[in-house]
Amino acid sequence: MKQSRKKIAIAFASIVVLTVVALCFDTVSQRFSEMATSILHRKQRSTNIVPEQLCGEWVQEGTQSHWIYYPDGTGSKVNRSEFEDDDEHNGNFEWSISDGEIRHVFRGRRGNQNIHKYYTVTAINSGSMKHKDGYGRTVSFSKVNH
Repeated sequence: MKQSRKKIAIAFASIVVLTVVALCFDTVSQRFSEMATSILHRKQRSTNIVPEQLCGEWVQEGTQSHWIYYPDGTGSKVNRSEFEDDDEHNGNFEWSISDGEIRHVFRGRRGNQNIHKYYTVTAINSGSMKHKDGYGRTVSFSKVNH
C-alpha cells in the first residue's frame, strides 16, 4: 500500500512538472515569436544611413535636447532645459550604425554600468531625421546649422 502511494505521488509530481515545463515552453516560444516579428518589422521600416549624415548637432523637436554626433563615433547629449547631472538627460556616449539602427552606449558614472539605447532611423536627410525608440515612439530632429 505504501509502495502504491509513492508511485501515485511520483506520477502526480511528474504530471505537474511536465505541465509547468509545457506552459513555460509555450510562453518562451510565444515571446520569441513576438520578438522575431518585431525585429523583422523594425528592419523593414528602417532606412539606410551613413555616418556622414548623422555627424553634427541635432535638436529634438519640442524639447531643448541637443544630440551631437562626432565623426570618431563619440557624442554628447545636452538637455539645455535641465541643469541636472544625470546619465539619462546629459552625458557622453559612443555611437555606431548598423542596419538602419543607431546604437548609443552611455558610460555610467554611478556604478560603472553602461546604458545601451537603440533607435531605428525611419527618415534622414540633410536637415531632419526621424527615428523610433525601443518603445515604438517616433521622435523628430532638426539639424542645427552653425
